[in-house]
Amino acid sequence: MTDQTQPGWINNKGDGVQFGGGDPRPDDRQQFQSLDAISELGWQSHIAWERIIGEQPKPDWSALSPGQKVAIVDSVRWLIEHPTSSIATQHDAWRARMYADGTRSEPHPNMVPFDELPFSQQMKARLWRHIIFAVLG
Repeated sequence: MTDQTQPGWINNKGDGVQFGGGDPRPDDRQQFQSLDAISELGWQSHIAWERIIGEQPKPDWSALSPGQKVAIVDSVRWLIEHPTSSIATQHDAWRARMYADGTRSEPHPNMVPFDELPFSQQMKARLWRHIIFAVLG
C-alpha cells in the first residue's frame, strides 16, 4: 500500500492524516439511479416539504397504490426526457397530466400557471426537479 499521507492535513496530535487505503468502494450509482429509486426519493422529499410548509402530507411511498407509483415514475421520466425544460413547462406538464387524469372530484389549487403559485408551491416543484437531477448527476 502506498503512503497516502497528505501534507498539510494533520490531526490534533500533529500527525499526518492518511486518506484512502483498502479496496476501492464499489460504484453503486446504478442502484440509486433507477427510475423507482429516484421516484421514491423525490416523493419522500415532496412529503417532507409538505410537512415543513404545514400541508397535510400525502401518504408514504410504501402506502401508495401501484397506479400512483406509476404516475410518479412517469413524472420523473418526463423530466428526464425534457432536461432543458423550464420550471414553468414542467408545471404545465404536471397540470396537463392532472387534467387528462380526471380523477379529481374538486379543483386543485395548483392548477394555475407556475408564476401564480405561492412561493411554497414553486419551491415544491423546484425541489422535485433538483432532487431528480442531483441523483442523475
